[in-house]
Amino acid sequence: IGQIDLRMAGNEKTIEGKLPFLARAQEDFKKALAIDPSNETAKASLRYAQDYEAAVRKGINPNEQKGVVRDSAGQPIANASVKVKDTAAETYTNTRGEFKFEIPQASEALIISAPGYQSKELPVVRPLKPINVVLDK
Repeated sequence: IGQIDLRMAGNEKTIEGKLPFLARAQEDFKKALAIDPSNETAKASLRYAQDYEAAVRKGINPNEQKGVVRDSAGQPIANASVKVKDTAAETYTNTRGEFKFEIPQASEALIISAPGYQSKELPVVRPLKPINVVLDK
């Protein structure tokens, strides 16, 4: 997946690395990546990349989480966001409100949201089983 190094000089901390999966073109593979460790989005994305890389290195497949998102009337909600809390891992429901995606081993919670509905945070319970989510307006 790539290489990541943490460097410290005095009070300055820098995370540097080459992450080919983020490259948009072949020439981007050789560019160095510097991440500000105080940036929450960058830290969450880095944690996701590290979790995924560790899982691949150990030969462990990430877990597949399945489910259905519906409204309070029982109707499926299409294009609802299903996100792993504190990571960049996200997917969207299909027209039947169904979703299926691989989540990192250390995932603790899912955040489900859709425009016009209240978001819901659910704990990740292992072993993973299909979940049914109801979003209220």
